[in-house]
Amino acid sequence: MRPFFARAAALGLWAASSSLGCGLDVETPAPATESARAPGPCGTTENLFQGMFTLSREGGLEDLRTIITEHSAAGPMGRAPDLAIRNVLGAAIRIVTRLGISATREAALTLGKGPLAEWASSALVDGLRFTSGSLDGRARYAATESVAFYLRRCDAEPILELAERVLRLTRPSAEGGEERWLAAFLGASGRLLAHPMLEPFLSDFEASGERGRAAIVGLLNQVAGFLADEDFDLQRVRALFESSVYTLVDPSLAAEFDGLLALLEEAVRLDPALQQALRGVAQCSLIDEGARREFLGYVYDFSTYPGLSLETLLAEGSTLVADPSQAPFLDHLAGLSAAISIEREARQDIFVLVAVLMERPEVERALPLLIQLFERDLVAELLYAVTTLLAGCEAAGS
Repeated sequence: MRPFFARAAALGLWAASSSLGCGLDVETPAPATESARAPGPCGTTENLFQGMFTLSREGGLEDLRTIITEHSAAGPMGRAPDLAIRNVLGAAIRIVTRLGISATREAALTLGKGPLAEWASSALVDGLRFTSGSLDGRARYAATESVAFYLRRCDAEPILELAERVLRLTRPSAEGGEERWLAAFLGASGRLLAHPMLEPFLSDFEASGERGRAAIVGLLNQVAGFLADEDFDLQRVRALFESSVYTLVDPSLAAEFDGLLALLEEAVRLDPALQQALRGVAQCSLIDEGARREFLGYVYDFSTYPGLSLETLLAEGSTLVADPSQAPFLDHLAGLSAAISIEREARQDIFVLVAVLMERPEVERALPLLIQLFERDLVAELLYAVTTLLAGCEAAGS
């Protein structure tokens, strides 16, 4: 499995460059350029992007080209385009400028290799396959549309800030030093999912006249409302679980739930700014109950799908995050989140592109293509080429 950062960050760049034959305007012909086989300081373009050129010649990028072309053109009755490629490219340039060329290259190299990168990449691919229906024949595009709904209507700053702070957060360790809070949270989540009494609880839980999945979604819906309240207090969430859950389950399972809540309370205590970021994310979710319930249902399905062995994946992630040698990966990912968060226009342009690719009918073409790019290691190839260019055409690994 190839690098997580390559797969997550480079898709938009290739989409932009391939969308209109390198022309950014639908009605303006692309300028004449040298052949991709013409050698330059970095070799030939075709050699740098060998796999991408092969896929393009096979017609594998036509769906992506069509999506971007359609959304870059004016809509019916003169409606403005909802996607401008020059804005997306400009967003990437602003983020690189914010980080600096040297720091961008260092981040790309760090995020592009190593065991934590491989773990994150595997988790991402599993999620894409589950969502596209390639695992069980049931596509879950309604959930991607709910995410796209929020990306179009909410400012992404709170979720980016939340990601940055969670990635950087440390807590006192049992040995007297410090450890990543995220390692403890992933470990506790894995233990909860592995508990033998969890599945019976999820199947039999009843609340407000609902049972099983619907009742759990209703419970999570209440939690979202508590977190969004201006008088945010995790004690309200604890009180809800004490009255609705703990009395119904085995004490050992109740202890696992309570351990997760204790970790959330610890996080807010260690970094009070997390509270505001978490509130901002929850408040965004309240703008539409249908989209919120659709997304929460997806979280339930993903967490309980037996083919994913999510409890094992979380346990592995916990071990890797706790490894001090993996700290640079977490720090660079946090730095990237911060850079996107600071550049308001950049984050808006980037998330509009993501929203376009997550809406039907486009998502039905985009997700299978994305999986193919991952399976053929082509997005990793793109990031390696970009890193080579940033390095002045020296070897990217030097």
